[in-house]
Amino acid sequence: MKFRTEVHIPPANTKISLHTQILSLGSCFADVMGARLQHNKFRVMVNPFGVIYNPVSILKLLEAAIAKKNLPEELLWQHQDLWYHYDLHSEIVASTADELREKTKHLLAEVARFIAAADVLLLTLGTAFVYRLKETNTVVANCHKAPASLFSKELLTVTETTQAVCALYNLLKTIRPDIHIILTISPVRHVKDGIPENQVSKSVLRVACHEAGLQCPQLTYFPAYECMLDDLRDYRFYKKDMLHPTEVAEEYIWEKFVDAYMEQGTKEFLKDWESVTKAMAHTPFHPQSVAHQAFLRKTREKLIQLRTYVNVDAELELITNQIKSSH
Repeated sequence: MKFRTEVHIPPANTKISLHTQILSLGSCFADVMGARLQHNKFRVMVNPFGVIYNPVSILKLLEAAIAKKNLPEELLWQHQDLWYHYDLHSEIVASTADELREKTKHLLAEVARFIAAADVLLLTLGTAFVYRLKETNTVVANCHKAPASLFSKELLTVTETTQAVCALYNLLKTIRPDIHIILTISPVRHVKDGIPENQVSKSVLRVACHEAGLQCPQLTYFPAYECMLDDLRDYRFYKKDMLHPTEVAEEYIWEKFVDAYMEQGTKEFLKDWESVTKAMAHTPFHPQSVAHQAFLRKTREKLIQLRTYVNVDAELELITNQIKSSH
């Protein structure tokens, strides 16, 4: 008998290699996937605007970057001697408005340069609920703890969400015709909206992803949400807040992603790299022992072999220093 409902993901037509340039954008789960890509030596930029949950705000930011436009002045916000922008996450902050303008300008330019050579956009949507600044009637990415009375909350429709995703797709295709978008929905539940409301929100996102997939040929859906909610439904796969996936759950979803999207040669590299990183994380009881020194030299040899594929200068320096310090 089977005691779980496993999500089977067919192999993707577009494959990812170590040379694929990837932009990971969206919710905090975009950070999770991006961090794993970084750890495994992929060419990736991870949430340069900070965590952004809704597709309308993501579209607005990429439009500004590609068109080389500044973010709207009227969305600057000062709070407790610090300046924020309603289109950006609160981690992007400055002491003065001019400093924030300059920081934002450089950030948008950096993102534009990366997009110009990007092969894949990994887009993780978190919620279909948005907050609109009443004064400008503008959807914002972050309220920055401003008074709630300044905003109205609304639920995007399936049509609005689909249009935002498709507009983003068409925008990117104008500068990168071969770019592939991988859409996913964050498996983290937004219970601050309410559990029933969260289900409505995720449902809107899921239907919009389906509709966008029908309209956009080079767009696929990766079911991270379904892997968590339908496959790993036991609470042992959740952190103490009972909302975020544990590291085990993240690893499981990552393995599903690798199986579906990675080239065979890349999968083989990932196995080799995992063994090397585990070896480097090993803490010996007797660092000066002959056995451990032989272990370090063997690890260094593996790194030398892998530098054909990726840059391992920092790792080689670390291992070499450990070997030298033993003499």
